[in-house]
Amino acid sequence: MRQKEWTIPALIAGSVLFCVIPYLCRWVTGNNSDWQAWWAFGTFLIALIAAIIAYKEYNAHISATEPLIIVRVAKIKGSALDTIFLTNVGGSIAIDVKFSLSPGIRLKNYAGVEYLARNLPKLKPDEETIIIDAQYLTAVQLLVGSNRSRQILHVEWKDALSRQYVNDNQKLDFRICY
Repeated sequence: MRQKEWTIPALIAGSVLFCVIPYLCRWVTGNNSDWQAWWAFGTFLIALIAAIIAYKEYNAHISATEPLIIVRVAKIKGSALDTIFLTNVGGSIAIDVKFSLSPGIRLKNYAGVEYLARNLPKLKPDEETIIIDAQYLTAVQLLVGSNRSRQILHVEWKDALSRQYVNDNQKLDFRICY
């Protein structure tokens, strides 16, 4: 968990202020009250803060061990055209990776583009695979009518515990000449 710069100084200042308040109150009022409830409340606050920090640490640990697939569009050396990659940047293996374009291009109807509709059995951490090669982007552009030039690449996968994940926020515009 990456803490903000003010977190530790704020906790220290809050703790010091909390401990000093009973003595300041006694000095100002002269009343020597029983502060047992105040210290019990302080113990409760410390337990609450510890629980929040533990929960954030647990979530950070879980998210670091989940698979996370991102879409990357990049040029391959020696080619003027872009290639579309899937990369697992998460901490564990992605299983049964499926991808599709919407509102939908019938990728299987064009020679040489059939492999775009396949599913990947697995994608290991830090592994990258090409899903639309530069040489086939022209073929995909031919399949796209002017009203379907904007597509969303929908990717879904599972982790080792069969939890389902979805990434459907990658927008592609095939009117742009790659």
